[in-house]
Amino acid sequence: MKDWIPRLIVIALLLVVVVVPMAFRASPQSAGHAGTETASERLIIITPHNEQIRYEFARAFNQWRRAQRPDAPWVEIDWRTGGTSELSRQVASESVASARRGTLDSGTYDLFFGGGAFEHTRLARGVPVRLDGREEAVRIIDFPDLSTDGRTHEEVLREAFAFQYLAGEPLYLTNDEGRVLWIGTALSSFGVVYNNDALKMLGWGDGAPTTWSDLADPRLRQWVALADPAHSGSIRQTYNVILRRMGWNEGWAMLRRSFANARYFTADAGKVPIDVSQMEAAAGMCIDFFGRQQVGAVAEGRLGYVDPARMTAITADPITLMRGAPNRELAVEFIRFTISAEGQRLWQRKRGVEGGPHQFELRRMPIRYDLFRRPAPNAEPDYTRDPVNQAERDLWTDPEIDAWALASEVPAGMPDWFGVVPTIVHAMAIDIHDDLQRAWATIQRETDPQRRAAMLELFDAMPPELFMDLGPMRDDWPAILSDAEHPDHKELVDAKREFLASIRTPWRLDADQELHDRIRWTLFFRDNYRRIIRMGRGG
Repeated sequence: MKDWIPRLIVIALLLVVVVVPMAFRASPQSAGHAGTETASERLIIITPHNEQIRYEFARAFNQWRRAQRPDAPWVEIDWRTGGTSELSRQVASESVASARRGTLDSGTYDLFFGGGAFEHTRLARGVPVRLDGREEAVRIIDFPDLSTDGRTHEEVLREAFAFQYLAGEPLYLTNDEGRVLWIGTALSSFGVVYNNDALKMLGWGDGAPTTWSDLADPRLRQWVALADPAHSGSIRQTYNVILRRMGWNEGWAMLRRSFANARYFTADAGKVPIDVSQMEAAAGMCIDFFGRQQVGAVAEGRLGYVDPARMTAITADPITLMRGAPNRELAVEFIRFTISAEGQRLWQRKRGVEGGPHQFELRRMPIRYDLFRRPAPNAEPDYTRDPVNQAERDLWTDPEIDAWALASEVPAGMPDWFGVVPTIVHAMAIDIHDDLQRAWATIQRETDPQRRAAMLELFDAMPPELFMDLGPMRDDWPAILSDAEHPDHKELVDAKREFLASIRTPWRLDADQELHDRIRWTLFFRDNYRRIIRMGRGG
C-alpha cells in the first residue's frame, strides 16, 4: 500500500495542474462577466493587449451598455491574443486567402484593438495580391459609422477628438475621402525606466537618466536592457523616434553605444521594466505604460520612469473595424465605448474610484483632450491656454502626465525610418553583439588619446550606403529642416527622402535584397569591431 502513496500524490498534483487552470479559464469573472451572468452576444477581437486591459474593458463595456439599456444582453468577448506583428501578418494572410477564394466579405474577426499606429496604417493601405493576372491591394479594414442616438458620425468624432493631430501624429486616420480608417483609443510615449539602487551601485550619483544619451554612458556597460525591434513594435518606434529627432548619423552613433551597453535584446518588450526592477539591469528603453506599471508595482523610490524631453513621440494606439466583421453593429458599439468618456477614464483613473477600473490600474494616457484640459464653452480648443482639468486629474494614478505638454513635432520633411530600423539594428548589433561589446570595452580601456580616437572612428563608421552625406548642411541641418523658408530647406528634404529611397527601393524590387544587404552590412560592422579589438592588443 505504501508503494501506491507516492503515485497517488503525483496523480493528485497532475489533476491540480490540469483542472485549476481550466476552472480559471471557464470563470465568467475572468472574461469580464458579472457573477453568473450568461452572455448571449459575442465579439471576436484580436489584440496584443495584456490580460488586465482585456478584463477591464470587457467588464466596463458591458456595464456601459447596461447603463444605457438595462435590458441589453451581456456580451462575451472572444479575445484572440498575440504580438502585434504576428497578428497583423495573420490577418493579412487570411485576407489574401479569402480574396483568392472570392469570399473576402466573410470575415473571421470583428476588431483589431491596440498594437500601435504603424501596423494599423499598414493594414489600412491594403495587402498587395495578384488576382486574375493583375496586382490589387486587398482592403482588410472597414469604415465604421459612429452615428448613434440622433448624433451623426462627425458629431461623435468631434466630441471625442478636439484635434485630429497631436504634434503631427494622427489621433484617428482618414483616407482621401475623409472616411475613417482607424481610431485612436489611447496615447503612448517612449522613455527610460531605471533602478535607483543599481545606478548608485554603478557610481551614477544622485541624478537619474533623463535622456536617451544617458543609456550610452560607459558606466552602464552590460547594464542596459533593450528589446529587439524585429519583434517589438514599441521599441522599433523608440529607435525610429531617436533617429528622427537626433538625426540619422547622430542617432545611430548614440544608439550604437547604447547597444554596446546592452545586456541583451529581448523579443518581449515587457521584460525590460521587470528586469530593471529586479536589478537584472540598471536601465532600459520601454513604452510608457510598461514603465509606469512596474514603477507602481515595487516599493516607492526604487524605480523611476522618464520621457526624455523633446525626444519622445506621442502616438495613438488604435482600434480598427475589420472588413466582413461577423458582428459589425456590436463592433462599432465597442469602438464608440472606447472613445467615450467612460471608456477613456479606465486608462488612468485609480482603482476603486467612480468610473475607474475594477481590479487593475492600467496607467495609460487617454486620448480625449477634455480629460487633460478644459476648453472654454463655445470656443476652439487651445492646448496652450486651456486650463488643466484638475477635477479629472485628481482621480488619476499618474496625475503629472500631460501628453499635450510633452508632445513636440518632428521637423517637417524628416523621413520615417521605421521600415529600415530592424535590419540595420541586427546587422550593427544584435547578430554580432559579442564583437560589439568587446570593441566597446577595448575603447574604454584605451588610454592613448590618438589610438582611442582612431578606435572611435572605426566604431562609428557606417557602410557607404548607410552614411548620409549632407555636405555643407551637415552641422546646420536641424535649423534648415525646421525652417520651411530657408533657401536650403527643399534641397535638404529631397536629400533625406532620396537617401531613404536608396535603401528601401531595392528591397521592394527584389525580395532577397534586404537579406543580402543585412549580411554585407553585418560583415562590415564585424570587421571594424574586430579591428578595434586587435588595436587594443597592440596588433
